[in-house]
Amino acid sequence: FSDKVEIFPPKKLLTLGRVDFSEMPDTVMTAAIIAAFADGVSEFFGIENLCFKECDRLVVMEQNLKKLGIKVEVGEDFLRVFGNKSPLAPLYQGGGKIDSFEDHRVAMSFGVLGEALGINLSISNPECVRKSWPDFWEQVAEWAGKLRPVVAVIIEKSSSNFPFVKGGEKNEYLIV
Repeated sequence: FSDKVEIFPPKKLLTLGRVDFSEMPDTVMTAAIIAAFADGVSEFFGIENLCFKECDRLVVMEQNLKKLGIKVEVGEDFLRVFGNKSPLAPLYQGGGKIDSFEDHRVAMSFGVLGEALGINLSISNPECVRKSWPDFWEQVAEWAGKLRPVVAVIIEKSSSNFPFVKGGEKNEYLIV
């Protein structure tokens, strides 16, 4: 017996098909990311309550997936993703900017995508993940083998050491 397990990805990621997510709607964002790279159309339904979360998650996923060059259709209770085996060309044209709309699940889904593909995505309001997973970004970096030590110093700017500041104003700066 061997003491290791080897896992090989499939040569082709198949469509997820038509899936009822009414029992697990919060996982739709992750499924949509996977579906974007599958070969074919994936449709998720039973997800009408995603419009009433931190943001309208259906619309937000549609907007962000389109930035990756993925064709997406959204209805009141469905999300249809037309998988594309190589959707990254438009990503670089758009600068890789993903808007999280301060939704932790959106930020985490696209964060994992960026790390898994080794692409540089800029995710707005990344600190929104604190709601459910405070050290998410450190964990993702660790998984990707990219965790590096960081030193941070807080310096205080006041009239005593910066003569151009008037009236004893006090500002703090974080230098990393």
